[in-house]
Amino acid sequence: PKKFTTAELVKNVKNLRMKEEKIIEKLLDIIGEIVEEAKDAIIKNDVERLGTLMNINHGILETLGIVSLDHSYIIKTLIAAGALGAKTSGAGGGGAFIALAKNKIHATLLKNIAEALGARIVAMELYEKGFIISNDSSNIVKDSIV
Repeated sequence: PKKFTTAELVKNVKNLRMKEEKIIEKLLDIIGEIVEEAKDAIIKNDVERLGTLMNINHGILETLGIVSLDHSYIIKTLIAAGALGAKTSGAGGGGAFIALAKNKIHATLLKNIAEALGARIVAMELYEKGFIISNDSSNIVKDSIV
């Protein structure tokens, strides 16, 4: 899939914002609200709500034009396969996405579907401690994203 640089995507959104300032501002505000609501869903361990919020966020990113068609196809296919949620991650140019599975067996199914569509899976588990910053190099897990 075609990948876009962050600079290209920022320029595209800036141009759209100049044409439709009020609407784009509202969409960006909604993204901010989604982030806060997603944080609340994570704290409450409400994965179904988190998935719904991910899907809404992805739809807004598509509307802003920062998701490639190929990338969007993979995400929509994963949602159709039962992912609780899936969305673009990072700048949105097609380089990364996240999908939320119902369980480990379902995660394997989603992984296989994504790989069949050309995606490369980097990590597919949640870790209890999440992201850890440490000066102790013995804690580093090589070739993994946590």
